[in-house]
Amino acid sequence: MFGKRRFVKSQSHNPHDDIRNDLIFTYLKYVEEFNPKWFMMENVAGLVNLADGYFLENFIERVKELGYNNYDYKIINTADYGVPQKRKRFIFLANRTGNIIPWPKPKFYSNPEDWEKPYRNINQVITGLETDKSQTKLKNHTPNESFTRSCGTIFLYKRRDAK
Repeated sequence: MFGKRRFVKSQSHNPHDDIRNDLIFTYLKYVEEFNPKWFMMENVAGLVNLADGYFLENFIERVKELGYNNYDYKIINTADYGVPQKRKRFIFLANRTGNIIPWPKPKFYSNPEDWEKPYRNINQVITGLETDKSQTKLKNHTPNESFTRSCGTIFLYKRRDAK
């Protein structure tokens, strides 16, 4: 919902004037409409400090008004959870059930001990998409005319609008 570019400190940029920063409140309109017992929001880590916390504070106020008094947020490194990219992300969890927020423990590590799993790379995550079985089961993964080259077991494609 937020782009990283808007979080670069600049005297000429006022985050209150950027209507894209209101998207988190639009998200809450959907939460209000669907009224789930739990909801989760993922965003850029910079949301926490944007405009000295103004957007996050107002977001939390609105969350409470909607009856989600049990909430928590963290900044996580996605690589700790198996995503093949080191990237910090803001995760917000809330419920109106009274249940505790069950933050999962990291499963992967940059410097693992003998019993821990190391961070994964892209090949480990998407290997298998090129198999006959996956091409039968997942039609959108079948190589076609736009196939450009093979890199080990990973197929790379040209964008459709590329010339």
